[in-house]
This record gives sequence, C-alpha cells and structure tokens, in this order.
Amino acid sequence: MSLDPLGPECDSPLGSKDLEEEEGPWGGGSGLPPPGCFHGSWRHDVALDCKGSPEGAEARAWTVYYYSLLQSCLQQAGLPETQDRTQVPRTGCPGAEVTLCILGSPSTFLSLLLEGGVQSPGNMLLCLSPAWLTKVPAPGQPGEAALLVSKAVSFHPGGLTFLDDFVPPRRATYFLAGLGLGPGWGELARLLEDRLLTRRLLAQQGDVVVPATLAFTYKPPALLRGGDASPGLRLVELNGKEDQETLVKEEVGAFLHSEALGDALQAMRLYPRAELGPVVDTVLALLEKLEEEESVLVEAVCPPARLPFPGSPPPGPELALRICAVVCRTQGDRPLLSKLHLVESDPNHFASQLVQTFIHFDITEHQRDEENARVLAELELGLPCNPPAAMHLAKQKSHTQLHLLCRHGPPWPAPSLYAVPCCPLESEADGEADYPGIGLGWGNAMLLMEFIEGTEHDVDLLTRAGPRLIEINPRMGGFYLRDWIQELYGVDLLLAATMVACGLRPALPAHPRARGHLVGVMCLVSQHLQALSSTASRETLQALHDQGLLRLNLLEEALVPGEYEEPYCSVACAGSSPAEARLRLLGLCQGLGIDGPHYPVAYFLSHFK
Repeated sequence: MSLDPLGPECDSPLGSKDLEEEEGPWGGGSGLPPPGCFHGSWRHDVALDCKGSPEGAEARAWTVYYYSLLQSCLQQAGLPETQDRTQVPRTGCPGAEVTLCILGSPSTFLSLLLEGGVQSPGNMLLCLSPAWLTKVPAPGQPGEAALLVSKAVSFHPGGLTFLDDFVPPRRATYFLAGLGLGPGWGELARLLEDRLLTRRLLAQQGDVVVPATLAFTYKPPALLRGGDASPGLRLVELNGKEDQETLVKEEVGAFLHSEALGDALQAMRLYPRAELGPVVDTVLALLEKLEEEESVLVEAVCPPARLPFPGSPPPGPELALRICAVVCRTQGDRPLLSKLHLVESDPNHFASQLVQTFIHFDITEHQRDEENARVLAELELGLPCNPPAAMHLAKQKSHTQLHLLCRHGPPWPAPSLYAVPCCPLESEADGEADYPGIGLGWGNAMLLMEFIEGTEHDVDLLTRAGPRLIEINPRMGGFYLRDWIQELYGVDLLLAATMVACGLRPALPAHPRARGHLVGVMCLVSQHLQALSSTASRETLQALHDQGLLRLNLLEEALVPGEYEEPYCSVACAGSSPAEARLRLLGLCQGLGIDGPHYPVAYFLSHFK
C-alpha cells in the first residue's frame, strides 16, 4: 500500500512539504481553501454537517473542499461517486470488531482507504472534519479517553464509498490523524521517522538496547545536541563537511575496535570489521552529500537469528531476536494477526508450515543483498506481463514489419498480408537527421517504408488496399486516449491494465458500445502560440470545458517550445453523430483562432465525413 498523493496538481495544501503553514484550520493555519480547482461533476447537495457539532464558515469551507477532493480522486481512479445515505443512519455494525479511522487528506490516504475497504468492509472510515469526531472519557479507565465517530465516509470493496451518520457513534479502535488536530503533529511524525533520534531516545531510557551506532552529524537538530552519552551510541558533531579525514579515521577506528560491537564482523555497507580504510572512505564520500540535520551512521550488521527447532535447548541469553508482525487488537482485546510471508534459506525450517507463504531462498550471502532483494520482489509479486521477446519486436517498427513479413501462415489470414515492405536505414548516407517532433525515438536509425495511401486512425490501420499495420506500441495509448475511451465506453484503460498486471480480471463490458462521438485536434506551441496566449488561453479553454462546450486534455504545462515538441493540449467536441461533433469543433476552432492557413482544421476534418 502506498501513501503517495493521488489528487490533482492544484491540491497544494496537501502536497506541500511545509504542512504547518498550509494545512488549514486542522493544523493551526488560517484562511480559506483554494477556490474551486477540481474538474469533474458530482452532487454537492450532500449532508456534510454533523448534528451537535456546528462548524464556522471557514471550517465548513475546508470540509467541502476535502469532500470535493475525495470525489475528484475517486473519479480519476475510475471509481463511483460517494453515495449519501445519512438519511438512514447506521445504527450498528453487527460482526464488526474493528473501527479504523483516518482524519486526513483523501489524496494522501486514498490507496490505504481503498485497501482497508477490501480487507475490512465498512470498517475503514475517513473523517473530513474534526467536527465529525468527539473525545469522551473512556468508561472504566480513569484518565483515559475514547474517540467517537459521528460521521464519516466508509469504504467498501470495489471502491464503493458511502457518507454515513452513526447513531450511536462508533468508537475508533485505531486512529490516524494525517493532518493533525493542532500545530506540531507534523513535527512529531518527522521525529518518529528519524532513526538516529529514535535510537537516542530509546538508549537514554537505560533499559532498551539499540544497535551499536557511530553517527556523524552536521548541524544536528536541537534534540540531538548535548545530553549524556548513551551506551553503544556515539554522536560526533561536525563543524563542516570537508577536511574531516583525521577525525573520521580516529572515530571509526575507535568504534570498530570498541566493545560495543560485540561479536559483529561487518559494518558500513557490509565491509569486514577489520578493514578500516574502506569504511573511512565510504564515510567521507557520504559526508560530501550531507545536508543540514542529516547524519551518516556506522553500525554493526546484525545477522539473522537461527531459530531453534521445537524440543531443542533454549537459546542462550546472548541471542537477540526480533520478529516483526502486524498485530491488531479487536474490541474484545483479542489479537488479530495480518497475513505474513516467510523467506528462509533452510527449506525444512519449522516455521514454513506456520505462515501463509513460504519462499525458500538463500539470503546468507550479504554481498549480494541488492540483487537478492530484486529477485525476491519478482518471486513475491509474480505479476504477469508481455514476454521480453515480444516487447523487443514491438519496440522497433522495422523489427515488427520484418517479423510479420516472414509469417505466411497458417493460421490464415497470414500476418504477412498486413505488413508493409520496409528497409532499415542505418548509415549516415541513408537518411537525414532526426526530425524533432512527436514520436521521436533516441538515435538516428531510420526506416524506409512503402507509401500507403489512406487516412490513419487510432487503431493504427490503413484503408484503400485493405488493412495494413503501421506499428505496434507495446504500451497503453497515450495523450487523450484514456480520457476519451473512459468517456465514450466507460472503460478506464489504466485501471484495467493495472488489474491485469496484478493478476485480476478487469470488469469490462462484453459488447462495448460508444455513448456518442468525439472529434478533436491537437494544439501545438509552434503553430498556436498567439491563439494560446490570447483567444484560446488555458483559462478560456478550461472555462469552455467546465461549461461542457468542449473537452480539454492539457498535455503540457508551459507555453514554451522545447527541443522536442509535444502537443500542448487536445480540444474536442462531442455530438450524437460524427457530423455534429465535427461541425461543433470546426466552429470553436475558427472562433478561438486555432484554425488557420498553416493549420487547416477544416481540411483535417474532411477525412471524417
């Protein structure tokens, strides 16, 4: 599961690195959210107010903003709009044992929320406002509090979401505040993710053993400065990043010979403990890239523990063992263990029968950790994909055509019937330099092909002498194609491709039928700079898109021609027939200044009569 933002680019308050300054009223900020910048259509007459917890105008505006952001994210993911069922409050959740609640940005946590809806339907809740939550004293637990959820968006399999009221309120079993209930929460999260600070705080408690660590810090944060030395943890504060060879050599040498390392044999990128030089050189190389408040850590390699078999003598006190598992507690205080995978070098390990997935793989050779990690990822994921040989053939036009020309059948009709005779041009004397335009590939390899008369269509086949294949792109269609296909057929190609890659059969209509017709043209900076800067500005095109008069697909951000030009945007018009869509587009292009002598839209559209 990923927590990468999925929202649109205008979602600046949620994608900012400085959350304390811009996260609105939840994090102590101020001001109203950005004006309406979410594209798409959804119902706005939904019950976002929480009874008994009225919001001020500013807080209400942020709640509406986050709800619109959620709908935009769902729409971009090809998922249905949230259904408002607050008219019939949820009176209870029979059989539900856990309530997982997130107060935070929909764009940040969407993937986590969707997966939670699959694993625990109806129990993964998203709160869009602190007013939807109430803190009350925990019954029978003096001094402790419970968090009650009165309103939330609940997540279910298939990406279904519902806006729900809960009567009585649900008690949150697990709670995550993505933006915080007050200033400073973001700082706390950053502190907990600091490995060195965590070890420092744990080691200072006196009864928590941390790995032996030598840390070189440059302008460390205040919490790492001063303080008493901790057993096995040495902090060296640098006054610069250059001319530190003598200090580094002395400190690393003392650390590698210290008793804190115990029986460890390797340190610092798996260098043998006896090799001082490579460790010092590695530290010095890393110091050159060190930024303020960062550290270089030298620590011992802790080899994996060899677990004893049942019935064997218990391990001695020198054996330290850490088992990491995801364990939750139900409301009945019973443990609930998530699925685990075990990777082990011993094929007869007793734990192989105790886990859901056992992978026998030799992980004892630590010099190959990076390669082993890659192989393990392939073994665990096992995602289906196109064969490498097929990708190689499809990647280059000449290889595709020559391969098809050699296939005379059977089966019939023979693939060679659809191929086009061609000759690769590889020397400088064969062809001119590359044209810096759409579809450019790196290198000067050219292809001489027989001229095929006809018009090109999105299926990449030509018409007069029967179908002829121009090329195969071994990828999903780019530019506006995903958006158009989703609009006309209700099929999201990206979602379908992702599901196929994950081994899931996508839900596709057996006999798709188009809901209408779309006709469009590309706008290029080299051809339309004047129009795109005035009559057909981004703001004008967006306003026409919002009014439903055209469909805009913005493909570039800046009106600056690059070395290799790509289209700036695509504009299209819909109609119940191709003729109606064509006439609407032609009229708009003429009015906006997109049509002109050097870009004759009427001529382009004449092929689609």
